[in-house]
Amino acid sequence: MDSIFQIVNLLALLGWLTLILFPNRLFAIKIVKYGLVSLLALTYIFLMFPLLPELSGDSFSALENVKELFKHDQMVTAGWIHYLVFDLFVGVYIIENSIKVGLKRWKYTLCLPFTFIIGPLGLIMFYVFKIVKR
Repeated sequence: MDSIFQIVNLLALLGWLTLILFPNRLFAIKIVKYGLVSLLALTYIFLMFPLLPELSGDSFSALENVKELFKHDQMVTAGWIHYLVFDLFVGVYIIENSIKVGLKRWKYTLCLPFTFIIGPLGLIMFYVFKIVKR
């Protein structure tokens, strides 16, 4: 699991660097959106599929049940990849929507590190910039 964890972290970091350095390049956005995000998502599915029999209807119904799931390294790794996939996807969303509404590059680029590190904060920053622009 450690190797997979390190590889997915590296892939996510490459994705974020690509978005930050080349946010206006369509090819870069497509590589991240359809390449890296998909690769990470497939890795997540690969890790989660064997664990599906361990899940039940109440696996996510209480904090104690979720904590029980995360006692397995494979589940923790899959959960981490889940975050990486969605945060990176949100980063792409921020860039694509910022370009559509004409948001200045420095504003949406500022949102990206926050989205990478504290996902929802970066998204809220983007929404604030977008609302102020209107």
